[in-house]
Amino acid sequence: MTPNKLQLNRKNSTGMAHKGGWVMGALAVAAVLAISVAIYNAPARSPAEPPSRAQSVPDAAAQGVADYLGAHAGNGSNTVQSVPDANTQGIMAYLDTHSLAPAESAQTVPDAATQGVLAYLHAHGVR
Repeated sequence: MTPNKLQLNRKNSTGMAHKGGWVMGALAVAAVLAISVAIYNAPARSPAEPPSRAQSVPDAAAQGVADYLGAHAGNGSNTVQSVPDANTQGIMAYLDTHSLAPAESAQTVPDAATQGVLAYLHAHGVR
């Protein structure tokens, strides 16, 4: 490309800037007028409305300490909990699961031949 093709023509560039300048100026004036009308027509604050004040909140660390002390204080509502050791818990859970289960909750698994026949019937729509 030649340098002449890359440079804008003075006639074209000033004409575009001139037209764009009028449009931008008109938009700026319209925006200023719209803002002034909006401010003029805005409702006034009612005198009954209290002034806004910042809320005071206790320190988070003080809240945490107070909650901890309230939860662990020696009053009658808090009792000492005793937790069995892990071995005892594991043995009791195993015995509860495997020993005295009711007959209704016990699972039965059919033998392989019965499973095959039931799968065949189910696959062919016989229920």
